[in-house]
Amino acid sequence: MNQTPESEFEDKDRVETLRLVTNTGQDVEGNIYEIVGGKEFFRKLCIAFYSGVKHDEILRPMYPEEDLGPATERLQLFLEQYWGGPKTYQEQRGHPQLRMRHAPFKINPAARAAWLKHMR
Repeated sequence: MNQTPESEFEDKDRVETLRLVTNTGQDVEGNIYEIVGGKEFFRKLCIAFYSGVKHDEILRPMYPEEDLGPATERLQLFLEQYWGGPKTYQEQRGHPQLRMRHAPFKINPAARAAWLKHMR
């Protein structure tokens, strides 16, 4: 079956419970959103990501807003929803439509590498 990015997202919208054992032997159960720490984890991740983007000569031009706050919030809401948290992104912005939203930008191997560098 040939899936579009939209149908792939819908498949991932179905969150299953995971059971993990940490390196300390602690048994952890829940979805990824819960396991990593929920809203606070994704807030910190996105703030750190955009603090790197702010000074990145490849990625910064892709954000026309002077203030990266709105982009930070959008990414946080998207990642929360994607990893099993609240559906706030879709309630506020509709279906993610990632291909359409990113179509205006030149996303090449250098941009991909920069994105990954700041996401780590």
